[in-house]
This record gives sequence, structure tokens and C-alpha cells, in this order.
Amino acid sequence: MLMFLFVASCGDDEEANPESGLNDVEFSFSAGDSPIDVPTALAQSQDPNALQVAIWLQTANSMSAWLGSFQVPSGAETSSDPIVAGSARVEADEVLVYTWTSDDGLGGTVTVAYQIAELSDKYTFEVFWKLGEGDFERFIYAEESKGELKNGFMEIYIAGLGEDVVADEYFFKFEWSEDSAGNFTFAMTDSDDGFELAITANADGSGSLIVEYDGTKSYEATWSADGTSGTYATYDFDGNLTGSGTWTA
Repeated sequence: MLMFLFVASCGDDEEANPESGLNDVEFSFSAGDSPIDVPTALAQSQDPNALQVAIWLQTANSMSAWLGSFQVPSGAETSSDPIVAGSARVEADEVLVYTWTSDDGLGGTVTVAYQIAELSDKYTFEVFWKLGEGDFERFIYAEESKGELKNGFMEIYIAGLGEDVVADEYFFKFEWSEDSAGNFTFAMTDSDDGFELAITANADGSGSLIVEYDGTKSYEATWSADGTSGTYATYDFDGNLTGSGTWTA
């Protein structure tokens, strides 16, 4: 069902409500714009330690897989009536809502709603979906601050896909922050498994990353600006160092 939503959301942008001030507001990232730039030498290296670094960076870039839900297909309807699913996250004076309906592949329909709202210091982006005549349920919630620098977060929900799923709890969260020098920090959290991946991507192309489980460090690494060298360290379940060294791509 989640993969269906990605497919159903893709398409050419439909002209928005001409009276809305939110027509030109867009999310900073898109399905074709990964948050982390991976140096070519690092991505193509056959060194096992460099390969491990590349795998973790690609894991962070998996965020892009969810961003197709922010693409509005041709024929989408527009509205200024807000959609509220479960406990409302924000109250805004103005919202722009796109909705579209597609076959769910099982003989029914799925309706997707993409809602953009403006507050004093940020924009919010929400994606909802509903099966048939059911109620809308939150699928994605994101916030971004106003201004040229990228600062925000995005949460992924799976409400309604299982009896044990809690509707107001995310299962993936992505957070990012950019400073005036062009340095970029990015974190990916899995609330179910206690996993967190924290990455610092410097303006010159170098960077570092740390992997933790339930607050205990499991792995850390660095890479050079050209992606040809770096360091690594591994830890056991108690956070004790088990190995470290350098690598060359």
C-alpha cells in the first residue's frame, strides 16, 4: 500500500488555487534531490570500510523515497479547507490542500491529500490518505523554517496498517539543519528499533557519521573532502570500542 501511494502521487504539477499565497511554497527536497552528497570516489570504492560509509550515507538518502508524495498529479483538486486527522498538529490561518483519488489495485479507491500551511516562522507540509469512504489518516508530517537555510524535519506514519500501530506515533523521522557556512547536519531516527544515524556533511565535501542503538554508539566514521580516505570505529552493545582504523578508497 505504501508503494502504491508513492506511485499514485507522481505526476505533473497541477495549477494551484490562484487566490492562495501558498502556491509557490515548496519543500526543500524532492524525490530527485538526495539530502546528502556522496563523493564519487567514496561511492565507487571497493574498500570494505569505505563501502560501509557509503551504505550509511545511502541509508540517509532513503528519505528521497518518501518525497514523491509531495508531487501533485494533474487533475488534483485544490481547497482552502484544512484536513485534520487525529490530534491536529498546527492551526494556521491559511492552508492550501491538494486532493486526488486513484484505484488502490484491489477494487477500491485511495484518496491522497497534500496540505501546505504557513505559520509566522515556518511552513508545514502534511500528506494524508484514506481508503474508500474512510477517514483521512496522517501519512507524512514535515516542518521547515522560513529563510534560505534548510532547517526542518519530516515524520513518516503508518496509521491504519496494523492493529498494533499507534496513529499519532511516527516510525521514521528525518531532521536537518544548515549553517551559514554551508555545513549540513542530518539525522535519521527509527522510533521502533531505537536506531539513530547522525551525519555531518561539511561544506568542503568532508564529513562524519555516528550510528547508535538505544542511545549506545555502535559505529562512527569520517571521510575526506574528495572521498578517498577516512577513519572508522566499531563498538559492542555496551558501547565499548571493538575496532578502529583508517581506510583508503
